Amino acid sequence: MKTNFNEQNLELTVIKNLKENGLPIVRRMEFRNADLAAYTLNEKGDLVPEVVVEIKKEPSKEAQMQLMRSAESLQTPYALLATPDRLIWFESSTFLPIEPPVFETKNRYIEDPDQLNQVFKYILDLIRENIYSSKYWLYMLQGLLVRTYLFEKSSIEQWYELSQDNYFELLETVYKHYEIDHYVEKPKMPERAFQQFIWKLDEIPPIYSKYNEIILNHMERNGSTGAHMTSPPVKDLFTDIINTLNLNRFSVLDMGVGYGTIATSLLNSNNNIEKLTAIEKNPSIFGYYKMLNIVSGQNKSEVVLGDVLSSENNLQEADVVVVDPPLGGFQEKRDDISNFQVATEGRTVSTLDLFMERATELASPGGYVVALVPESFLFNEKSNFTRSLLKDRMIIESIISLPPHSLKPYTSVKVSMLILRKKKHKKETGENILLANCETIDQFPKAVAGYKNWKSGGDLE
Repeated sequence: MKTNFNEQNLELTVIKNLKENGLPIVRRMEFRNADLAAYTLNEKGDLVPEVVVEIKKEPSKEAQMQLMRSAESLQTPYALLATPDRLIWFESSTFLPIEPPVFETKNRYIEDPDQLNQVFKYILDLIRENIYSSKYWLYMLQGLLVRTYLFEKSSIEQWYELSQDNYFELLETVYKHYEIDHYVEKPKMPERAFQQFIWKLDEIPPIYSKYNEIILNHMERNGSTGAHMTSPPVKDLFTDIINTLNLNRFSVLDMGVGYGTIATSLLNSNNNIEKLTAIEKNPSIFGYYKMLNIVSGQNKSEVVLGDVLSSENNLQEADVVVVDPPLGGFQEKRDDISNFQVATEGRTVSTLDLFMERATELASPGGYVVALVPESFLFNEKSNFTRSLLKDRMIIESIISLPPHSLKPYTSVKVSMLILRKKKHKKETGENILLANCETIDQFPKAVAGYKNWKSGGDLE
């Protein structure tokens, strides 16, 4: 539609007017006659079409006829013809002009999981199409962070007023407020795309408990995370095993949280977790995980920037320690590492061996260590000392062998999951060990069920 007036500015004025009149969802009608459609949300959170909008330079019979057809097509009770001089409302049944109606919506934001995912997909596609960055998801996360900040400051109405320059200025303030020590990336969008970003994000809550999970799922599907994320099947196995322990009011320590795949899954699935301490040594990844927690309103997670192998972190014992270490890594000996028993020989020491010893220190008596280890760790001579240390400090409850493709696309290393319980006294022994061999990831639920049955004293199939 080519006009001499500023259609974009008028469109934004109309959208603001519609939202102020009780229509929280306004969408551009790309493939219909109308320019916009506005909706209320019913008690179930479903969209209810209320009005179609035509934006014209001036009123005309042709514009009115087009509006009538659009209202009939969408079955809206009202129609709106917007011009620079005035907004003309019509009742669709008679198409006579009326006073501006007032709408009542039962919900302000979309919260249905399927609809939320659709909104996320739309926004992420919009970002990908308009900025050149592999971290397009970060642009989305920054937008959510700004909205969280405005909401907490009781200023969410300012969101709609933001220009692109003001948005980035505010983003710097937000980073400082939440103590996120990141360089603020400022990739510019075309102005119209930025406005779409603004009013599309306004459809969803400023804070929502599953934002972390939704964003991580999108990141994983698009392969934009590298080695700082656990593959979905293994993440689910960690979660299901820990939930099977049936602990009440317990604490968790994730020794290398990365983007928080396992931590997020645990927090979103187990209300008995009182506190989850997540430590990460990579400052950038630490910042992303912290941002994910903020926009999700997650207050049970304490995020620590540091090296879990260092004694300077003053980490407290936890009822469950999660070990998902970098596979195949080695550490040069340094003062704090020299204190580890597994670091008595050689100039370098396996990162996994260090993680396993540290985990036995951080687990509370009677608590658990759930660890992912390369299968070679169970048999090679180099890990003899570490295995002896584990047997001295821990009860080995179960070893679950996973298929070689469990960690794809990140690695094809064959791994096993160890479930260890810390001894309450040195002479404590275990009666038997549950061994499970999963040939496919589809057998993970059966392994979990077998472990649960074994824990309760049932017979194994």
